[in-house]
Amino acid sequence: MVRITTATGAGTGFLVDPAGIILTAGHVVKDATVVTIEFSDGRKLEGTVKGRHLGGDVAVISVGASNLPVLKLGDSAALRPGDNVIKIGYALGLKGDPTVSTGIVSALRTEARTKVDYIQFDAQTNPGDSGGPVLNMQGNVVGIVVSKYVGAGVEGMAYATAANVVAPHIAKLVNGENECPPVPAVRQGQSYRNSTYGYTVALPQGSEWHFYDYSDGTTLFYKYQGTIPATKDYHVSAGVFIWVDNKGSYRTVDQYVDDWKQAYAVPGASVTVLSRQLVCPPIPGVLIGLEIEATTQVQRTPYRERWLFFSIGGQRYILQGLAWPELWEEQEGFIDTILYSIRF
Repeated sequence: MVRITTATGAGTGFLVDPAGIILTAGHVVKDATVVTIEFSDGRKLEGTVKGRHLGGDVAVISVGASNLPVLKLGDSAALRPGDNVIKIGYALGLKGDPTVSTGIVSALRTEARTKVDYIQFDAQTNPGDSGGPVLNMQGNVVGIVVSKYVGAGVEGMAYATAANVVAPHIAKLVNGENECPPVPAVRQGQSYRNSTYGYTVALPQGSEWHFYDYSDGTTLFYKYQGTIPATKDYHVSAGVFIWVDNKGSYRTVDQYVDDWKQAYAVPGASVTVLSRQLVCPPIPGVLIGLEIEATTQVQRTPYRERWLFFSIGGQRYILQGLAWPELWEEQEGFIDTILYSIRF
């Protein structure tokens, strides 16, 4: 077991290869490229974040050491509700040895969009445990702790990404590649072409999504509500804005990250950087970009959002998909169909 520390937080990780390959939760490292790894003997080494499984919220770190003790990955498909499991992690960042707690597999679940399998378990799970292993009774890792549902009256609902989700991709992640969620399985319908900038996108078929072109070249794709949004306000239940920013010098991906962290440093809002190096799933011709997920509140209306930023053909594109939180799961596939179907 190892402690992982970044400029913004800390968590747990574990070695799966004696050559210094560590698995942890993606949100532990967030957008960091270098982290601090602390071993049980007190040694602290610099670790490099190599790749991320974006759908499963898992990251791979490489550290310059060898002959390290490892945990073996087990077969998570063999788990059944009611099976006993053990969770290990540096709960609350307490000094000393990691915290060990036991529980059972409460349920096995699959996320609809990403198709990622999760293990729901009831072992005590606290901040700092993220990235730690969930073990079966043979001592093999069957899951990586990634989240816990917190709410009034809610108890024992922690989640781990199943080991079988990540195991086939470790070599790819070690080589610095990210594993992307699948492209939404939404049938594409009408093709839209922007006359100002020449890009095209596909509207979801039979979804009552329409578009509105503003005079400055910005386009809003929106779920039809009986009225046309004549201004760029957020007053839509679900939509996608696409606009082009040609003013001033092009900002770097790192500068975008800094801008977003400052913009969302307010109560009730959050931002998660999904990828800093590539748009995932990839868009042809886009080599470097930024993907962001956020929760916002505009004029007392809460939204969930997914943003893409990238430059291509000498122009900087900004795509913003958004929906009311209660509609996000229903509309996410339609939003992603528009976002990731953009072509030049």
